[in-house]
Amino acid sequence: MTTEITWLTGTPKNEDLYLIAIKLGTNSGYYAFSYWNGNEWSQTFPENVIAFFPANELVRQIDVKWPEPDVPEGERDYAPPELGLENYEE
Repeated sequence: MTTEITWLTGTPKNEDLYLIAIKLGTNSGYYAFSYWNGNEWSQTFPENVIAFFPANELVRQIDVKWPEPDVPEGERDYAPPELGLENYEE
């Protein structure tokens, strides 16, 4: 499966987790995930970070299936209160 994304270049505007493209040389490089804290990447990359893409947007675009089956509503055993799911209706 190949998924084309619109890579961003320059400096990220938002603090977030990104998929980054790191260039090693002509026709050579690799991908990594790194957090941008507003000033720098969370890891030091001696190589050239040439592009980035928000990780959450990547997951939306490729429609990743959750690794566990859906649990029927009456059988759910965990919902963090900070998510506000106590009043959630499907």
